Amino acid sequence: MEARDAWVRTCREIADMTLFPKAESWIFGANIPGKKNAVMFYMAGIGNYRNAINAVKEEGYTSLIRNRTAEKV
Repeated sequence: MEARDAWVRTCREIADMTLFPKAESWIFGANIPGKKNAVMFYMAGIGNYRNAINAVKEEGYTSLIRNRTAEKV
């Protein structure tokens, strides 16, 4: 959960640097009545995305493993 929440925050922070969140758009779920707008993708480009996932890999996926273990307890 920690890793997921951190990723969601990262995606939101990147999106907030653009004009996308300022628009009521289907891309953030605005077309669904009552749904809170949410960023559902990484907007910093494929190179930055690869760097981010490679960093997790180089750390041995520890943040993902730790979180998965905590969820099972």
